[in-house]
Amino acid sequence: MRMVTELYAQWLSLSWESPQVFWGLPLILILILGLERRAGNPSPSVGTIPLAQGERIIRHPQAERLRMLSSVAIQGHGRWQRMRRYAAYSVVLLCVLASLAQPYRQGQRLPEPNPYREVVFILDTSVSMVLKDYVVEGQRVDRMTMLKSVMHHLARELKGNRLGVVVFSESAYTLVPLTDDYDLMRQMVERLQPAVLTGRTSQVSHALLHTGTQFSNADDKQGKLPLLVLISDIQRPYRDIDPRSVAEHLREQGFTLHTIAIGAGSEAAAEKGARGLIYQAVNFPLLEEMATRGGGRFFRARDADSLQQAVWTIQQSEKREVSSTPRYEKQPLYHWPLLMGLVWIVCLQLVRLVVRR
Repeated sequence: MRMVTELYAQWLSLSWESPQVFWGLPLILILILGLERRAGNPSPSVGTIPLAQGERIIRHPQAERLRMLSSVAIQGHGRWQRMRRYAAYSVVLLCVLASLAQPYRQGQRLPEPNPYREVVFILDTSVSMVLKDYVVEGQRVDRMTMLKSVMHHLARELKGNRLGVVVFSESAYTLVPLTDDYDLMRQMVERLQPAVLTGRTSQVSHALLHTGTQFSNADDKQGKLPLLVLISDIQRPYRDIDPRSVAEHLREQGFTLHTIAIGAGSEAAAEKGARGLIYQAVNFPLLEEMATRGGGRFFRARDADSLQQAVWTIQQSEKREVSSTPRYEKQPLYHWPLLMGLVWIVCLQLVRLVVRR
């Protein structure tokens, strides 16, 4: 009795991915019965057995009764055979359907998704990013190379969060939407070149407005918007829209804007003897005021150590709590019905071999 109770409890613990498969069992059984009836040949009765030519036919007084008894015996034997075939077909079919229904047992509860932040980086790709005012291991390095190094460092330090990238110069567009695919983001950032995709000059105000429009619908049920990080070497903004006013507007919408300066803040860092583009120092006070009005902080990208403070500040921002339905492990059991069907077929074949002997 205890074993039966345990088996019943195990049966109740089963779940099915596709239980609707069992609705096909009656239809398939009806089809098998129809095919059996069409394939069955009527057994010959005693009265229809042909005799050899020239033999005598002797009619026994009880011949009619003998014909009836023989017909009943043959019909009973055929009915028993059909019932056995139907039973064999039904068991095999039930095992196949049970496997197709994908039974499984519910395991342990999976851990809840970790809370995360959403950070959008706004990258300046204007022509001034070709200026070489960084020195790394005795070699001059341009601002674009430094920007890529900064992005690789931030992506590595901010793993576990969702990151996005917007690039701009004269116009702005979303290079990478919010994602946790850091390899994709690094590959896309590595392809950036100054003044190639979005023009030569820097329209930072338009870029901030574009970002605010694109990601204003990214807030969750708690009303949290992505954190914005502007990385630029801006010197003199266009007079059509003041970027400080735009930063304040973004803060009113619910965004927080941090700024990171790429490049030097004075003419002393200019490359000696360089020809071509006139050197443009970065306007640190402007970027700092934009960060202040945007509710964030201002940082300078001098080296990896100088970015640790920026990473720490971003990590201190509030995370998004993930609300999801409870999830559990699934232990698939579809192979057991298939094994039972195979064992059933083998047993039937063994019984036939024993009976024939």
